[in-house]
Amino acid sequence: MNGFFKTKDNRSFWVVGTYVHLRNGALEILDCANTKEAMGRAIGERNADELEETFFEKKMIGATARSPEEWRAHGQGQWLLQEPVIRITKIADSAPEPLKPAARPLSG
Repeated sequence: MNGFFKTKDNRSFWVVGTYVHLRNGALEILDCANTKEAMGRAIGERNADELEETFFEKKMIGATARSPEEWRAHGQGQWLLQEPVIRITKIADSAPEPLKPAARPLSG
């Protein structure tokens, strides 16, 4: 039951239903039968922002697909722009461990 579905406001909404509890939670929110077609119809009757907020409130996984510009304007996107791409947090003292030779970054 994973996939993108068109919303009433002609946006795309991603639903994660990989596990039974996620699928059942999405079906409960959407009040529809357990088929992709029924899910698509139910999502097509609602706006993307409303769906995203409802999924969040119910602790289910669903998200509106956004363009890069929309993401940068979104509160979470703005927050992430202030964060480094990679953050290293020291959690204990130890001797330094040099990187080992590798064919690709992070391999091995």
